[in-house]
Amino acid sequence: EVVMQRAYLYKNPMPEPEAHWLAEQVVEETGTVSVSLILAVIEIESRYERKAKSKRDCKGLMQLSHGTAKTMAKRLGVSKFDAYDIKTNVRLGYNYLAALLEENGTLLKALTVYNRGARSFISHERKISGYALAVVKRGKLIQRLLKNRLTCERPSI
Repeated sequence: EVVMQRAYLYKNPMPEPEAHWLAEQVVEETGTVSVSLILAVIEIESRYERKAKSKRDCKGLMQLSHGTAKTMAKRLGVSKFDAYDIKTNVRLGYNYLAALLEENGTLLKALTVYNRGARSFISHERKISGYALAVVKRGKLIQRLLKNRLTCERPSI
């Protein structure tokens, strides 16, 4: 329900089945990266528009470039993929972010590389981007919403 509410906030109402697929996929993929952080990346990158496409040809909810999506698909043993498919996009994006976290050591560095790319991160003297700070801040907000949603539900009688 939180996913549907957040998507509606950005005037990209997500049909209930798609919202459930997205939520399920995020929960399935979560390991080193929290659900709230993945949702924050999606919210900032695409505003929950699954058919989003950037000027740089990044696609889907997590705005993956073709090269990044192809590399991650190969690592995961996926030969064919649709970057606009919710499950595929979140799976590839999550795994990419998890790999960046492992390679860069901190969440802020990983998010900066996710947004800028490795070469740009190095050319900017490894400075943390405003994007990374915004994702973390949004992630904390979503985490509170998810926590409140879970603790405010009334048990069925």
